[in-house]
Amino acid sequence: GTLVLNSPMGAAAGNKTLALTAGTVQLGASSPVSQLPDNVRLDLAGGTTFDLNGNSESVGSISGSGGLNLSGTGSLLLGLDNTSATFSGNITGGSSGGLTKLGSGVQTLSGTNSFTGTVLIRNYGFQSGGGLEIENGAALIDTVALRNAGCGTIFSVLDSETIGALTGTQNTVVNLGTGATLTTSYTNA
Repeated sequence: GTLVLNSPMGAAAGNKTLALTAGTVQLGASSPVSQLPDNVRLDLAGGTTFDLNGNSESVGSISGSGGLNLSGTGSLLLGLDNTSATFSGNITGGSSGGLTKLGSGVQTLSGTNSFTGTVLIRNYGFQSGGGLEIENGAALIDTVALRNAGCGTIFSVLDSETIGALTGTQNTVVNLGTGATLTTSYTNA
């Protein structure tokens, strides 16, 4: 079945895990506020789906092997729990939304993802480090534009990957795993 969240869960759930073990959780249509606490960790079991329904949402981190649907203009900001996590599921949708990775942890994407929005890696406040790690050669669609713009943030490519464009700023790192290649156009901003 599908559970639709039409109102915020509240701050009491912060720093906790929202584990989907079956079905779909969908955010209510056109929600002007975040439905989940910013530090909540999403754990999506295989066969489950978390559907942003075109909304923007902030979470701590994402793990598991389920599905994440950005749905058109939907965007996900993750990393606010400052922990490292691996998501082997699929991220779809997001034609004009995208994915932003903040915080000092490293988020690994190892599934086959087809979302088409942009990807931004950065940190906030006085943090340094953290980043995004991709593996399997299909973690990002070949046309995606990625910007690495944090202080000491790392974009790691563990298996050969093609992306549309990569922009890096001062004090950022691109790390290639053993034998991995990254095919892209690069801009130093």
